Amino acid sequence: MTSPVPPIGTQVSRLAAQSPDAPAVTCEGRGHWDPYELRRESVDPLDGRVLFALKSRGVFWKVRDSFAGRAMRALARPVRHRGRPAS
Repeated sequence: MTSPVPPIGTQVSRLAAQSPDAPAVTCEGRGHWDPYELRRESVDPLDGRVLFALKSRGVFWKVRDSFAGRAMRALARPVRHRGRPAS
């Protein structure tokens, strides 16, 4: 039989004591990958289901910065900015 999992507060305190200078929260894909690292993602009310799903799974920036993501943004740009004056 496995032992019970300790509460999250106990786990976080133990990990913080082991590596007090390691980042706990990163922003916009910056920072290193660590199984205990918390990632922050900005979710906008105008994000559709697909964007929300990508952001909640932590893959939004990988998809956005991929070749296919850049190509789709380039194709959608004229439609999104239709009717706006050129700057």
